[in-house]
Amino acid sequence: MPVKDDSSIAVVWFRQDLRILDNLALLEAVSQAKLVIPLFIYDETLTEQISPAQFWWLHHSLSVLQDNLTAYGLRLILRRGKTLSIIRELKKDINFSSFHWYLNYEPEAVVIDNQLKELLDTWQVDAASISDGQVLIPPNKIKNLQGDYYKIFTPYWKESVKHMESRDYYQIPNEQFNTPKYVESDNLDSWGLISKTEQWVNKFAQYWQPGEQGAQQQVKNFIENSLSQYEVSRDFMDQDITSKLSPYLHFGEVSSYYVWAEIKKAAHQQKKLAAPAAAFIRQLWWREFSYYLLYYFPELPTKNFKQKFDKFHWADDRILYHRWCQGRTGYPLVDAGMRQLRQMGFMHNRVRLVVASFLTKNLLLPWQQGKKWFFETLIDADLASNSLNWQWVAGSGPDAAPYYRIFNPMLQSKKFDPTGKYLRTWLPELEKLSNKYIHEPWLADSATLSAADIKLGKDYPYPIVDYKQSRANALAAYREL
Repeated sequence: MPVKDDSSIAVVWFRQDLRILDNLALLEAVSQAKLVIPLFIYDETLTEQISPAQFWWLHHSLSVLQDNLTAYGLRLILRRGKTLSIIRELKKDINFSSFHWYLNYEPEAVVIDNQLKELLDTWQVDAASISDGQVLIPPNKIKNLQGDYYKIFTPYWKESVKHMESRDYYQIPNEQFNTPKYVESDNLDSWGLISKTEQWVNKFAQYWQPGEQGAQQQVKNFIENSLSQYEVSRDFMDQDITSKLSPYLHFGEVSSYYVWAEIKKAAHQQKKLAAPAAAFIRQLWWREFSYYLLYYFPELPTKNFKQKFDKFHWADDRILYHRWCQGRTGYPLVDAGMRQLRQMGFMHNRVRLVVASFLTKNLLLPWQQGKKWFFETLIDADLASNSLNWQWVAGSGPDAAPYYRIFNPMLQSKKFDPTGKYLRTWLPELEKLSNKYIHEPWLADSATLSAADIKLGKDYPYPIVDYKQSRANALAAYREL
């Protein structure tokens, strides 16, 4: 590291890296300058605005980051406006000598990063950009033998893991630094990130602890309580042993490297964890693959990766879409997943596949509509992961699920929620139904429904489509391609 210059000022720009541990941008800033300005910009002009669900998380995550920086004598500077305009204004007021930040691989962010580098060069400011904060391996490092990018996951995964190297976590010294007192900051509460009209987001507090400490604790909890069963039980929604690390990774409250290293360490210490750890790390690499594809195909959030899907005749039915969004389809597993989404800002991964398949194949509604609703309601809605996963299920994406794979909601819930625990958690109106009928309430006779205090069509809807017919319609439509 360069020798610290007592006369210089360093800016460290926080984005989706809201942490102190394993943050190289922050470490370099405090190592080079006596005065450090930690900066976060809320850019309202970006097309992919975060949702009320993510606003809730961001508010609490920034609050935690403020407190954590204060312990080191630093003050988080909050600014609202267009990113480059904010940085220009900051430069007018403060003659900072270096600017440190992690690159972001979302399309609009890539443009901003390139423009920022040019701007800093014009000012003769040291532009210290770092390429591996949002991902484990920078996308431009991985190419196939033809010099092109990989379009199938497995060869990408096999090649990219070769580039992983173990290292120590980046840690700033346990000492006091300083942020100039004259640098003004917005008040976090004035941003109004926690909506007064979207009251449903306030339920999240009973399930989540945003912030760096919460992230590290979640990694610890997962390793100690769930990792050993991950390989064989991760699809069982009644057991719920998924990591729940996705929102923490999305906001960068924990680095991907930290998660990878802690899982590898656990597997090294306990040989029985080797197989489940490998299964989890493969899922972590699927997240990597989503950013990789987004980097090389920036239209991933809006356009079909497979161009032949441009000719697909999607339906246009706002009523069916609304029923899907609200968890009123009459198919318990689909409805339970959509209710969990509204309650927690989260959905079990297996159920995500089922509800996405139901929308795109049983209702024949475009995947972009599902992606949009997930983006509005998920606290972990990465632009890259959300887009790739929807295209994968719909069949329009790279390395996608085959068109004939249509998830059967009844069979999926019988297999992965055999006692109906998950269904009863999120569909209390079906709580009294027996295990035999809770997966398919419409098969119960009137006496059974009456004993369970359920009137179909009133307390719980009839199925909005006939599953067998809708499946046949989907197969016919897909075969046309």
